[in-house]
Amino acid sequence: MTKNRIFYAILVLCLFLFYVYCNSYIALYLLQLVIAATAASGVLAFAASRELTVDVSRSGSAFDPVKRRAEFCAVIKNGSSLPIPIVGFTAEIRDASESGVIRRKFRTSAAASDRRRIYISLDAPYAALIEATIKKICVCDGFGVFSFPIKQKEAQLRLLVTPSSQSNVESYKPTRRHIPDSDVYSDTQKGDDRSQVFELRDYREGDDLRNVHWGLSSKHDTLIVKEFSKPIEESCMVLIESSLGVGGDPETIKRRTDRVMSAFIALMSQLVTEGQPTEVYFYSPVSERLCVFDVRKYEDTAAVMKAFLSEKLPCKPLLSFEAFTKLKGGAQSFYYIYDSTAASPEKGELHDNITLIDSASDMNGKPSA
Repeated sequence: MTKNRIFYAILVLCLFLFYVYCNSYIALYLLQLVIAATAASGVLAFAASRELTVDVSRSGSAFDPVKRRAEFCAVIKNGSSLPIPIVGFTAEIRDASESGVIRRKFRTSAAASDRRRIYISLDAPYAALIEATIKKICVCDGFGVFSFPIKQKEAQLRLLVTPSSQSNVESYKPTRRHIPDSDVYSDTQKGDDRSQVFELRDYREGDDLRNVHWGLSSKHDTLIVKEFSKPIEESCMVLIESSLGVGGDPETIKRRTDRVMSAFIALMSQLVTEGQPTEVYFYSPVSERLCVFDVRKYEDTAAVMKAFLSEKLPCKPLLSFEAFTKLKGGAQSFYYIYDSTAASPEKGELHDNITLIDSASDMNGKPSA
């Protein structure tokens, strides 16, 4: 833009001096033509700019887990019947847990009543919450002399990057407290608790005759079988250790976070599939409190990941564990996800119902690479 203005100013000055010193009417006509064309282009660009919007499309934003690339889509919509020669904007991309920002400037054109997409991608090797924001939108004339800023609310989109590593926590068996039988039942899975009926269905060959509902069967003149419910734990807690920045460089912290999130996804996939309502905790150094989330479905797991990945991970060891131990009450099953390369709890501090999940170790307890 600055170069265009300097070139334009030099051109006008040269034509003006040529006209003054040579008294050439050709130079005068050229000078008037250049000024008129520039003014007309500026007026048309200003008129078209009133109908321009630049947004970030959710449908066009995605993450490729194979190539480990996050892709955003900036949508430029020109609602005017006039073309726009130059549309400029700045895309700011940042990791929600970091202060650094990647800025990329884009320039394109927009035809009349046009809708254009520009794809923005970046490498995402580890789990993260990536934010893309569209700022400093402007419209320029065809000569690049006049610039008109577009006033609109900043378009922002968050994209959740899943972990690169894969954890399997199926072999972890929770240690439970001896608490009376639960009276809470799964609403998604069948079980064998004969005290609670899950659903009724028609008889199929091979069904146990003891499960036939004789009262309804006689009323409907067909065999109806009872499916029984599955009792679930009244309370299950998962604690994620957020103190992952102990003695590590940014790359190491990212790797630790990736492993912890991988273990969390694997565990919650198991618990949600079993229909187990779970409370998830982690310490937030920003708000200086213990954050609590009620997880009952897969969408709730994603919400926990977004909140965790947006935090600035502290360097003081075991903040989540220390804050959690101050809470009163217990749970039938309690999982603690941490990374031993950052810090590990002392055995004397552990409760008798805790199940440790060290994301830095494989299933045999050996440190992972």
